[in-house]
Formats: sequence, structure tokens, C-alpha cells
Amino acid sequence: KIKKLLNIIFIGLVTILFGVYTFWRSYKVPFIWGDWCDYPSIFVVALTVLVFVFFVNLKYDKISDKTAVILQKLSGLTLGGYLVSYVFDSYFYEKLIEKVPVMTDRFIYFPVIVPLVFVLSIIASYLINIIQSLIEKMIDLICKSFKKVKR
Repeated sequence: KIKKLLNIIFIGLVTILFGVYTFWRSYKVPFIWGDWCDYPSIFVVALTVLVFVFFVNLKYDKISDKTAVILQKLSGLTLGGYLVSYVFDSYFYEKLIEKVPVMTDRFIYFPVIVPLVFVLSIIASYLINIIQSLIEKMIDLICKSFKKVKR
């Protein structure tokens, strides 16, 4: 358990520390991707845990039914969205790097690309869930038909 305000402060501090550290590591040199800034880095793990704890500790009984349904559906899609986001990240960032070679010039495109990757990843997760559900139903039907044949 952690109080919401303290959690938000920690999220802000980790974000600022990560940003400052990333800036410092890349100051006046070409950016080099490494373990310190990838998914398993301490910054990303800490930030992920803090955001997860924040959402776990929210009082969901005080929100509207529609909002609760949306949050429930979204939470069910986020793992799949995370797992497929690499596909969209790779595609859009590769195109962006092609069109805008200077890193600092790319910043203006991030408010469009980041939500686009998120939305497409969630849609892909939803479609994968539908396909998975259809496959499970087909397997159930096949198993039931074999049980009937055995008798």
C-alpha cells in the first residue's frame, strides 16, 4: 500500500530521474541504445511498478459504471497490447527516422505517434482475443464431437 499522492510524486521523480539520466548519457554524443534505457532497465521497471500500484489502489467503487467497464476492458487488453506494440513501434519509428533523420526534430511527432502506437496495439490485442476465442470455441466443438463418436 502506498498513498496516491506519494505514488504520483514517485512516478514524477522516477520520470524526471530517467529523463535527466538519459539526457546526461546522450549529451553531445550520438544516442546509444543500451540496457540502461531498455524495458528491463531499473527505471522502466520502477516506473511500471509505480503505475501498476497506482491503478491497483484506485477506488473503483466511486466511478461510473461506463468508466468501470471501459477500464476493465482496457486492462484486459493491455498485456496483449504491450506484447504486440513492438510491431507498430518498429514500423512507425522506422518511417519517422527515414523521413526525419535528426533526433531532436522528431520530438514534434511523438504526440501523434505514441497515441497511434498505443491505440493500434490495443486494437490488435482485441482482434487477437477475438481470434483466440474463436479457436477455443472450435476446439471445444471438435472435442465434443469426438466424445460423441467414442460412445
